[in-house]
Amino acid sequence: MKCLACALVIPVLMSLLAYRYIQPMPPGAKEPRNQMITLALFRFLNDVISLLSSFGYSKTELFKKVYVMSPLPEPDPSVMSTDKYFDGIKVRIYRPSASKDKVLPAMVYYHGGGWVYMSVDSYDPLTRAISLQANIVVISVEYRLVPEYRFPSQLEECLKATEYVFRNAETYRIDPSRISIGGDSAGGNLAAAVGLKFSQEPKHNLAKIKVQVLLYPVLQALDFNLPSYREYADISGVSLLNRKDMINYINMYGFQDQGTLEAISKNKHVSQKTLQTYRSLVDPGLLPVEIQKRGGNNPKQSEPNTTLSDAVRDNVINPYAWPLMATDDTLRKLPKTYVVVTEYDPLRDEGFIFAERLRRLVPENIELSYLSGLEHGIFSLYNYKSHSSTVDTLVEYLNRNL
Repeated sequence: MKCLACALVIPVLMSLLAYRYIQPMPPGAKEPRNQMITLALFRFLNDVISLLSSFGYSKTELFKKVYVMSPLPEPDPSVMSTDKYFDGIKVRIYRPSASKDKVLPAMVYYHGGGWVYMSVDSYDPLTRAISLQANIVVISVEYRLVPEYRFPSQLEECLKATEYVFRNAETYRIDPSRISIGGDSAGGNLAAAVGLKFSQEPKHNLAKIKVQVLLYPVLQALDFNLPSYREYADISGVSLLNRKDMINYINMYGFQDQGTLEAISKNKHVSQKTLQTYRSLVDPGLLPVEIQKRGGNNPKQSEPNTTLSDAVRDNVINPYAWPLMATDDTLRKLPKTYVVVTEYDPLRDEGFIFAERLRRLVPENIELSYLSGLEHGIFSLYNYKSHSSTVDTLVEYLNRNL
């Protein structure tokens, strides 16, 4: 009798688990099997952590521990690495062993993780690979994280570390005329903000940034109803990042936890006047036509929460917090820019808009790489075959422009 019960119950449980966690990918997915498994594991992990958080554990701290414990590829011995402090900011310096005595170009890299998670250690395989394959020095910055530190702390630390690299280029056998900056997701936000600061407030006796690399960056907090935000609204979708989580990160980093996720997700954090005044900077009309049609109908703008919109207005329109808020005159001064946009990503559309604004202003300074069929985080998804090709494309860009 027990065996009969097991024979009936187990298939039902397996079916329920499969229904909950394993979902088919869209027809254009690059690696559907890998993507289904990765997303299923992520959903399962999220459920486990959500369950534990109901017993009083911090969801943020639990995720931090998971990321610290996550297995990484073995370090490539062809690259030397050294931990240092630049003006009090911890960094890790990478240099190809075969070029240990040569003067090389460099990249200052700011890691992703929503300003909340990840570290120099988490990004060691990627920054090491960029250093080796592009034959450059990479300086990976260990900026302090949310929630203990909020905007503008992370930007200030990235600026200090970057200025230190320029001032001490000779010490580290770096060519100061060939220094780039780069980052992904929240790190892409920081890279774009550093690029704006350097172009708007040049430092005496410091060279200019030659190239900035923005990998699926966070660029705006004005409109959370862009097609990509509507399309990838929750964890049940085909993106490792979803609208709810991204808004939570933005609220913690820039808004100092002043709003509720529900209010911000309905754009109640922005007044009609602010939205109308700055719409041209975050204009869905700049998206490719086929992208404009995605995500379903744009809901009618909700009545703003006046208390919230007044409290966060200065942050929402601050280009050093959200670089897409920079004026056209400011964008014209940016260095050569490489933007990577992934299809399955709530941040997809702001990357497209940023690149299109630059293209219309200084077409020779912008190069866009659209990774269709791939999700946010591909540069850190080492189990994907597509990971290598995306790194190869980045390296090829650096070889041409740095």
